Amino acid sequence: MMKKIKVLYVHHAESEAGAPRSLAFLIDNLDKDKYEPYVLISFDYEGNKKLFEGVGAKVIYKPLMGPWHGSTVSGMSLGMLYFNLKHAIPTYYKMFDVLKEVKPDLVHLNSTCLFIVAKAVKKSDSNIPVVCHVREPLLPNYWGDILRRNIEKYVDYFVAIEKYDINSLKTNKRYEVINNFVDFNVYNSKVKSSILHEELHIDEKHKILLYLARISPENGALEMIKAIEDLLKKRKDIHLCLVGARLQCRTEYQDKVMKISEKYENIHILSFRKDIPEIIASSDVLITPFKEPHFARSIIEAAAMGVPAIGSDIGGIQELIINNKTGYLIENNDNNALKEKCEFLVDNDGVRRKFGQNAEEYAKENFEAIKNSKRTFEIYDKLLNK
Repeated sequence: MMKKIKVLYVHHAESEAGAPRSLAFLIDNLDKDKYEPYVLISFDYEGNKKLFEGVGAKVIYKPLMGPWHGSTVSGMSLGMLYFNLKHAIPTYYKMFDVLKEVKPDLVHLNSTCLFIVAKAVKKSDSNIPVVCHVREPLLPNYWGDILRRNIEKYVDYFVAIEKYDINSLKTNKRYEVINNFVDFNVYNSKVKSSILHEELHIDEKHKILLYLARISPENGALEMIKAIEDLLKKRKDIHLCLVGARLQCRTEYQDKVMKISEKYENIHILSFRKDIPEIIASSDVLITPFKEPHFARSIIEAAAMGVPAIGSDIGGIQELIINNKTGYLIENNDNNALKEKCEFLVDNDGVRRKFGQNAEEYAKENFEAIKNSKRTFEIYDKLLNK
């Protein structure tokens, strides 16, 4: 029997966001007769264990390890800096124990924020190839430069989920842009659901605008509500559902969102959930009013299910929405345009369905899991053969 190639994946956060779902899709498509996947996690043991063991990987849990943040998604603050410093040394030295335990043939980092892991890998054995996913733009400042210098030094090949992200890295190393992908067995237009109508007691004839992301300043939830507030006052048959609150970890920003939402019976705030396909299927239009460039997984998941999107006209989202074909791109702070497009789409069933069909076709062409996974595995073979 041919010896299997051991691939050690390193994941950096909880199990609920887009990055772990993307990694799970990738591992699920891995040829298990050829590869033996391991996933190193440091947070959310139960959630990550269930997610990654569910796709055939062996999970290794090492608490006290952690990423070094410096992207536009995480931002930088005193609290974040303390987090970085607290986890840096334990991450480096614990990684040697993991390498001894697994003896990987290749290491795949699920984010650029894991450069300390890459450094330990190269210190242990410089011949082990290191692949790194680039899932968000790096900060255009000193903190982003720390990531740029170090990830460039210790990684052999980058896989970027969008052009905007890899451009922010300014790398001289080899890279390939392979869009995040969708499992069409899970996300497809055949999924039918009215779960939001049922749970929230919304009339089945009423329309639902869906915001599916963390409630945070960079994602623009509060600004979105203020932009369409007049529409929600006027139209009780239009509901806004925000799915992504962290009810156990409140922030000042989230509190502001919840306070303004309490004024309206047609604004609903829900925490992160596992039944995302049903949530999307019970919605009519997705809104991604992000302030910072970012790959919005929710857009491609909604597209795969035939749900059009309205998003900010910024890096990342510009690659996911074809304006006036699969949805609308709106300039940040153009409140009138956002309000008008929301109302237009919910009132025009024909246009909404056509945009949804176009979005589904675009998703199948660009975000198909098997095709895009294969491109990633070809990188593995290239590095291992070398």
